[in-house]
Amino acid sequence: MHSPRLYKSKEDKWMKKKMRCFTAFIMILMLTVTSVLPTFASEITNGNSQIEFTEDLAIQMGERFAKAIVPNSDIIADNPVKFYDENGQAIGYIVNYYKESESYGYVIFDTTNEDLISEYSFGEKSKSPYEMICGLDASLFRSEKSDNVLYRIAPFTYGIVNDEENIRTNYGEIVEKDAVLSLRENRSSKPITWDTVLLDIKEVYEDYTLSSTNHLD
Repeated sequence: MHSPRLYKSKEDKWMKKKMRCFTAFIMILMLTVTSVLPTFASEITNGNSQIEFTEDLAIQMGERFAKAIVPNSDIIADNPVKFYDENGQAIGYIVNYYKESESYGYVIFDTTNEDLISEYSFGEKSKSPYEMICGLDASLFRSEKSDNVLYRIAPFTYGIVNDEENIRTNYGEIVEKDAVLSLRENRSSKPITWDTVLLDIKEVYEDYTLSSTNHLD
């Protein structure tokens, strides 16, 4: 007569034990998530789904792209160069690639481009637009990297203002600065955002797949 009650008691104890284990698991999971979120949330700007696109992040994304396009290679991403639009707003990075300490191409992350990556190249003779400009103008080659501000003045066309206040492009052209740039002289109202590149969070974790390529001469 008492066995059913005893069986029920054991079942209750088992269920309670199982619930305690499940509750403990949920609490550990919540603590783990809570400990991770503040670090990530601190990068979110103005409560939206954008984060600051930093040099370190550009290098990380550059390495992920290289591994996706050229798997099992020893290509290293480094030395990102920030570039600006014709109004002086930072919009992306050129990340350089190296293999066995030698230049081995580049990738361009342009946040105004729908696909983010606007251009890339791999190979021993592949030079980024920035390297091509510095190689064409001795004054820019001698300058410190921080002194050479790179502008994207047209699709696939980049330029740096040289000592003569003209712009030397990656195609070897020399154009007047005022003809292509509309730099605001007074940028004090937004002193930080002009040099800040913003990127949608979803683009940080996207997998890279090559669907088609276009070759530039």
